[in-house]
Amino acid sequence: MHTLDFGEPFINVRTRYNFFSMEQEVFPLTFLAGTCGYDIVSVDIADKAILLLNRGAEISCQDSYGDTVLHIVLKCRRFYERTTLFNERRTYNEWSYIISTKAPKDLLLVFITAGADIYAMNNDRVSPSMVAEMYGREDEWAEALEFCGIDSTEVIRHSASHPHDCACEHQTSKLSFKDYCRNRRYDWRYELKLRERDVQRREQDRRLWQEIESDDEEGSQDNNGEDRFSFFRR
Repeated sequence: MHTLDFGEPFINVRTRYNFFSMEQEVFPLTFLAGTCGYDIVSVDIADKAILLLNRGAEISCQDSYGDTVLHIVLKCRRFYERTTLFNERRTYNEWSYIISTKAPKDLLLVFITAGADIYAMNNDRVSPSMVAEMYGREDEWAEALEFCGIDSTEVIRHSASHPHDCACEHQTSKLSFKDYCRNRRYDWRYELKLRERDVQRREQDRRLWQEIESDDEEGSQDNNGEDRFSFFRR
């Protein structure tokens, strides 16, 4: 975290960097937006974005195509979309699969509450709403907008019409960046507790299976065997 204070060659919130994976010079927030789907190995994307924003990163930054961070998040390829079958998912990192379904929406909420322009047009006159439709992310986009107290129907309608023909007032998030960060911290702690409980339950299951397999190897008859198997049927 403290490396943000040192400037180059460390991370500097206002400097562009030439990331080979994105084939252009980008701002740190732009890079995070492009990797939130776990197309490459990365962790704690939303937390890093929050840190950068608290240090003065510009939320209105754009890449060479005019895409804002919202455009890029909605375009980002998702890990879970590449592993659609259950057997395929088991081949990959299970946690990366789970995170790739949650991190993009979390990052959208971070950016929207931080003041990202939900109506912004890129160089091709394409808005985030249009990108959401193009990439099949309408539900994700609408849910993020509604969570922030924004009428998603009006936003999408505005994007579908010519800007000069739409008289609707531009909306902004009713949920503040500070409040969202505080709330998600509490949600994270709750989720961590659930995850710890799940790990404990799996460990109990593993030990129980080991006991059953040990009994089978010894060829013993266990009177409580039926009760043990009923545990896994619950």
